[in-house]
Amino acid sequence: MAEVAAKWKEKCQKSANDHPDQSVTEDNLTGDELETEPAIKITAYINIMIPQASHGWKKTNQDTSLQWGPFFFFGNTNFTSFQALLSKTLSCSATSLNWNKIMWKFDILANSHPKNLSNQVGYEAMVSNIVEHKKNYIVWILTPPPAKSETI
Repeated sequence: MAEVAAKWKEKCQKSANDHPDQSVTEDNLTGDELETEPAIKITAYINIMIPQASHGWKKTNQDTSLQWGPFFFFGNTNFTSFQALLSKTLSCSATSLNWNKIMWKFDILANSHPKNLSNQVGYEAMVSNIVEHKKNYIVWILTPPPAKSETI
């Protein structure tokens, strides 16, 4: 499993180096891409959840995960810019991510259950919860691996 993850990571990094013009950072976003809320810096780490294959009679529900990041965004970053930052961190295109299955959770809270991050409403709920939390602006983004045919 580790070999598959290492090959995938190497392929994504090589693809990203071949397409440097597709970089998006918080520094080069225009005013139209940012909303007018106070700029709270949020740290996000990414867990790519890789399902393990079952071996005949032995079934397992545990997934293996790869950790990426951190990457930073702000409380006033819009959803489209967030998608671009997340995909840049993973060295893939935003369309290759399965947004229907992307979730988020707080870093510290042991009982923090993953919450939906599949659309604009889920993103706004995440930012709102982080701002209300008033400390520890660190979250985990949980995602399945990007589609291989869509890597940039």
